[in-house]
Amino acid sequence: MKRVVAFGIVCSAAILFLLVAYSKLSEDGLIRRGLTLTTGSGSTKESFLYRHQEDLLSNLTFPKQPTLTSAEALIDEASSDVSSSVDEGFVDIANIQKEVNEETTKRQNDNKPIVVVVLAQMRTGSSLVGEIFNQNPSIFYMFEPLHAVDSFIRHHSAAALRRQGLSISLLSMITKCKFTPEFIDSLSKWPLGKAKSSGFLPICKASDGCRHASHFLIEERCRAFGGRIGMKTIRADLNMLKPLVEKDKVNLKVIHLVRDPRGTANSRRSYYGDRRTKQQQMSRKGMSKPQVLPKMSLKTLGLLEENPRYHINTISKYCKWISENIPLARSRPSWLEDRYMFVRYEDLALNPVTVSEEIYDFVGLTMPRVIQEWLRNNTNQNNYQNRTFGMQKNSKEVMQSWRHSLPYEEVVQVQDICGSAMAIGGYKQVQRPSDLTNMSFDTLEPLF
Repeated sequence: MKRVVAFGIVCSAAILFLLVAYSKLSEDGLIRRGLTLTTGSGSTKESFLYRHQEDLLSNLTFPKQPTLTSAEALIDEASSDVSSSVDEGFVDIANIQKEVNEETTKRQNDNKPIVVVVLAQMRTGSSLVGEIFNQNPSIFYMFEPLHAVDSFIRHHSAAALRRQGLSISLLSMITKCKFTPEFIDSLSKWPLGKAKSSGFLPICKASDGCRHASHFLIEERCRAFGGRIGMKTIRADLNMLKPLVEKDKVNLKVIHLVRDPRGTANSRRSYYGDRRTKQQQMSRKGMSKPQVLPKMSLKTLGLLEENPRYHINTISKYCKWISENIPLARSRPSWLEDRYMFVRYEDLALNPVTVSEEIYDFVGLTMPRVIQEWLRNNTNQNNYQNRTFGMQKNSKEVMQSWRHSLPYEEVVQVQDICGSAMAIGGYKQVQRPSDLTNMSFDTLEPLF
């Protein structure tokens, strides 16, 4: 009898010990529905999510990478509520890595760390080029990460003098999958950036637009891609990328995208003109007589010359950017060897699938079939809606649209400012108004 009692006491003590140990482990965040949580510093007590979101997202690790169809679809998905996002189902890091690995084939870099940067300027087709990496489920893709620097400078104007240094530091951190709480806060306030970044989108969908997402969670998701990172930026130049190679030893690939300055000018004219018109219409509401709004020109919009309102977006700065960066690349600096590809938007628009395959060949990655399908579906729309950041456009028509909508006198103004940049990029100047409507007059020169 005594032996039975003693055995019972021992069993009870063992069970009590196991319960206490389990409670302690759960409390410290070590056991959470099968997911082991760690931080970069090795601490196990840091929570990936803010405390008031833990109950809602206790079973969230990493959502499956979505198959995207267009920028509009991304924006629609980003606006969905958390509950509908959770219903789609989640997988852990191991499953994400398994899916990434299954996408790879025999190419050398498919399973190796690689950072792809689409280097461009505003309204040059960079969103389209970025999408051929955003659509790739094996790449952690970011849309305009340097927007966070602009956001910081808007709140701390004195930091404008350190814009380049801040940008270089941020790019360096990103290549290491490091994200600060300030960066995530900036991202949470920018709907376009979230909607067009497949790297962030699943987490943002499940955390109230990333307003309650921890930077630790995003870092862990980034690392799950094995260092395969893609981004596009209109806020950098080649010199800002140099430290990534020389100091950080990053396996960098640069896609340097340019567009005919006349096409870029026409696109910016439409973008800023529409914004100005809407602002004027809002200010005139309630007036007894309808107001005739003056037609916006490049000059009245302040886009031809240096303008403090647009620190990177004037035509003069765009052409200066071309004139400085392309010759630098063609001088063949050692740090850029085998890392640089020059792409004209016009060549991509004429042959989107072929040029995209050439880009992937240069990068050394396999282009998934889904990207070919996406390009065919989104660059050959006969009846497209020309939304500002939409993807469903007939790229050939967009390429030539400036010849129909930019007045000849403004074409001449752009050519006067950008003559040398146009020559570098292989863009032929028009000499008379009839050249604009004569479509047999080719404005593209062969590059080689």
